[in-house]
Amino acid sequence: MGTTGCGKSTFIKLCTGRDIAIGHNLESCTQDVQTYSFTHPNYPAFRIFLVDTPGFDDTNKSDSEILRTLAAWLTASFVNGIKLSGIIHLHRINQPRMQGSARRNVKLFEDLCGDNALKNVILATTMWDITNESLAEEREKQLRSKREYWGYMVDKGSQILRHKNSEQSALEVVEHIIKKNSRVVLNVQNEMVNGHQPLSKTTVGRGVQEILAEQNAVCIKELRNIESELMKALQKKDEETVERMKELRMEYKRDLEQVSVIMNRTVFEGY
Repeated sequence: MGTTGCGKSTFIKLCTGRDIAIGHNLESCTQDVQTYSFTHPNYPAFRIFLVDTPGFDDTNKSDSEILRTLAAWLTASFVNGIKLSGIIHLHRINQPRMQGSARRNVKLFEDLCGDNALKNVILATTMWDITNESLAEEREKQLRSKREYWGYMVDKGSQILRHKNSEQSALEVVEHIIKKNSRVVLNVQNEMVNGHQPLSKTTVGRGVQEILAEQNAVCIKELRNIESELMKALQKKDEETVERMKELRMEYKRDLEQVSVIMNRTVFEGY
């Protein structure tokens, strides 16, 4: 798992040798859940399955749509007796800061997994080969130490590993999960299958709805501010500011419409 551009598809290609689509910009290549199998050279008796997932902050789907896709696959696999051995969460070490959206994604990931599953999570940082090492080490330290970043997950047993963009490095990350020799039930699986909860009532489902409500409130507030600035500019006959405010008003109205559509759409229907 991981956000767009973190290296999920590249990681899978290194492990499997499969020629899969790899994005070279911020457009997501992974639209749905895809599964790839391979044999780890150190464990020839095992057949390893890597499950490639679209990440939150996908360029083509909302977080609620991504969650529905993930939940559908996770519940179907669980019902059919398939349990995960672990979760590999990839993160670009050259990402400048954990902005608001990135922190929200961490919270959604924690809610999706649940405390009991975090011991089976590998937090793997990528892009070390193209990042200044001292800067990368400082960012790694921040991720580990701050509870709102990865600190909470580390306290619950998650491991932080460096993926150095090589076949050996990718296989070593997978090997950490193989060595645990355990299976894990994610929080969303337990709530939906064992607890018979609809997705909208799960911990992560409620989290997505809270994010949408916050985004809606921000858009409304900004739109009101822009309307106020526009009125002032009209009174002053400041044509340049008037045009700029009109453009901003159009942008925020589009944003508000998009958020409203997502909030009103039954994205959780059937789950």
